[in-house]
Amino acid sequence: MTRAMTAQVLYNIAGNPETENNLTYPDADNLLWFTDAVEWAVAKGIVNGDAGRINPDSFADREQIAALVMRFCELYESNQ
Repeated sequence: MTRAMTAQVLYNIAGNPETENNLTYPDADNLLWFTDAVEWAVAKGIVNGDAGRINPDSFADREQIAALVMRFCELYESNQ
């Protein structure tokens, strides 16, 4: 899975919450299929950019996916 795919899965699990459509990473503009998911994940601290880029098309290894899922779980555990 790519980073964008992983963000999309977590975004779907969260119920596709509203976003502001103001993602500012040059490699993820507001016209791509994953924009809302990545914008939401960045805003919630689940996904972090690196050197001004989000790298949505990079493959996520097990360590990265585990980190994203853990951040997602911590976010939703604290909201219960």
